[in-house]
Amino acid sequence: MVGPQHVLRIPGFLMIALALIGSVVVENPFGGGEPIRQEGQLFDVEWLGGMGTVPAQTGNAADGETATVAIQISQLNMTNASFTLTWTDNALSARLSPAIVSMIVKDTNGTQIGENSGSSGGDGIVIAALGLNPVPDNASQVEGSSAEDASDALAHQCPAGAEGAGQWTVELSVTRPAPRPFSPLGNIDWVLSVGYQYYYAKLTPADGGAGEV
Repeated sequence: MVGPQHVLRIPGFLMIALALIGSVVVENPFGGGEPIRQEGQLFDVEWLGGMGTVPAQTGNAADGETATVAIQISQLNMTNASFTLTWTDNALSARLSPAIVSMIVKDTNGTQIGENSGSSGGDGIVIAALGLNPVPDNASQVEGSSAEDASDALAHQCPAGAEGAGQWTVELSVTRPAPRPFSPLGNIDWVLSVGYQYYYAKLTPADGGAGEV
């Protein structure tokens, strides 16, 4: 394995650690797909998965209120994203009449991808966006006259997946059924957590030489 100075990044966060000498060709571990050929060293391509989060958002919402939260996710090659809302019910009548909290998630195109609701803030509610960008299945080896050429060839064959990168919108609303007579309005303190999964490529010299992505 080469040191960090040998790690090359290509568009789409295809993280590739390459030997700086050698040559390449690709077969598809998923079946199908043609080898990527340029004269040089041959590298095996392995698709791996990573996980990330964005900073949690917090706020307060009163009974009858709807809050809108913008979530920016810049990660390319995302496969899935999950939105988890938890809250603390501050109403005096919370035990007898707990708040019902609803959440709607809209993707970067403004399309609603899910809606969920619940009355247990400790358990929270979750909405997941699945299958945003499929893992490439058209390259299992790549070659180039240099590490840079191999990186460029893979980036050309497998462009970065941009689905899900951008601003998401989350709407949360609070209702409280059958409030007690003359009881004051309640409110909740909420926390919105967002996590995601993504893929990237690891390249290893096919001839077993030194160097690895």
